[in-house]
Amino acid sequence: MPVAIIVAFDEKQGIGITGKLPWHYREDLQYFKAKTINQIMLMGYETYQTLPIRPLPNRTTIVATRNHDIYDEGVTVTRDVEATLQQYAISDEWLFVAGGSCIYQYALPFAEQLLITQVPGEHDVDTWFPAWNQAEFEKISQEQGEYVCFEIYQRKEAK
Repeated sequence: MPVAIIVAFDEKQGIGITGKLPWHYREDLQYFKAKTINQIMLMGYETYQTLPIRPLPNRTTIVATRNHDIYDEGVTVTRDVEATLQQYAISDEWLFVAGGSCIYQYALPFAEQLLITQVPGEHDVDTWFPAWNQAEFEKISQEQGEYVCFEIYQRKEAK
């Protein structure tokens, strides 16, 4: 049950350019920190490499990679993203999926919540959040920040 996706995207669901965020909103970074602090996070290796501090403090970090030579102190490496997602889908601990696009694609079927920061406008991007069926989710909260909007979606119960 407790897999959550945390993502910021623009009006076309753009999420990145050359491995970086195409915008910088302090309120979005503070939101990300507030939601993920003392939590377990899953991200792809390329996303992990873009972090300003690796691993992020006060979080358990799981990095998905096929590279068998990857080792970073304080990080758990997974080579089977789907198995990791399945494990947390039946766990009592939340797993926050923090990108990139491929990892989001794997996580969507497992996600109980989507924590979306809506960034205004269209940006120069080369990476997008995968298509998702909004009919499968219900918006349970929306908070307008100074520049961005924070939305939380909950997966609807199967009928």
